[in-house]
Amino acid sequence: MAMQQHLDILKQGKDAWRQWRWQHPEVEPDFREADLQGMDLSGLNLCHADFTGSTLSGADLSVADLYRANLSSSNLRGVNLWGADLTEADLRGADLTGADLRGADLTGANLTGARLKKVDVTSVYLRWTILWACYGLIALVSLDTPDREGEARSLEDRQQFPSGACAPWIIGSSRRWRGLAAESEATSSAEDSFDGQPQTVLEEENRRLKQELEVVRQERDMLKKTIASFTQGQS
Repeated sequence: MAMQQHLDILKQGKDAWRQWRWQHPEVEPDFREADLQGMDLSGLNLCHADFTGSTLSGADLSVADLYRANLSSSNLRGVNLWGADLTEADLRGADLTGADLRGADLTGANLTGARLKKVDVTSVYLRWTILWACYGLIALVSLDTPDREGEARSLEDRQQFPSGACAPWIIGSSRRWRGLAAESEATSSAEDSFDGQPQTVLEEENRRLKQELEVVRQERDMLKKTIASFTQGQS
C-alpha cells in the first residue's frame, strides 16, 4: 500500500510537493495501489516513485520526470504523458489504452505485456526500449526518414510486429517513431500463435541493453558532476 505521508503531500499541491522533494531527494515516493485518478501531476519530479498497481487513469503527467519510476501493473488509461521522461521506467503489464505519449522519452523503458491500444506515440523516443508481448501495437514507423504515401521507405525504417498482438522487440535506435495502433484488443489465439525470438537472441539483446544503459548512466553521472562543479564555481 502507498505511504499516506507521500499521498498527503502530493495532494497539497505542486508547490508543496516540489519543496518536499527538494528537502528529501533521497526518498523514493511510495504510491503503490494509490488512487490518483485524474490528478494534475504535470511537470513534477516523480523519479524513482513506486506506482505499482496504482490508478492514474485520466491523470496529467505531461513533462513529468518519471525516471526509473515503477509503473508496473498500473492503470494509465487515457493518461497524458506528453513530453514525459520515462527513461528506464518499469511499465510491465501497464494499461496505457488511449494514452498520449507524444514526445515522451522511453529510453531503456520496459513495456513487457503493456496494453498500447490507440496510444499516440508520435515522435516518441525509443532507444533500447523493451516491447515484448505488447498488446495493440502493430508497427513503428520512423519519422526521421520521409515516408511515401504513409508507408516506410525501407524495412529498416519500419518495425513490424506480428499479428498486431505481440511485439518481440528491443528497439536499438535513437530515432523518433510514429506508432500505428491496432483497433481491437489482442486475442488469446493471436498470443498463442506467436513464436517469439530464439532465447539466445533475447539473451544477447539483453546483454547489449545492459551495456548500453550502463554507458548512459556513466555519462549522466559525469554530466551531473560537471554541473555541480560549475554551480559551485559560480557561487
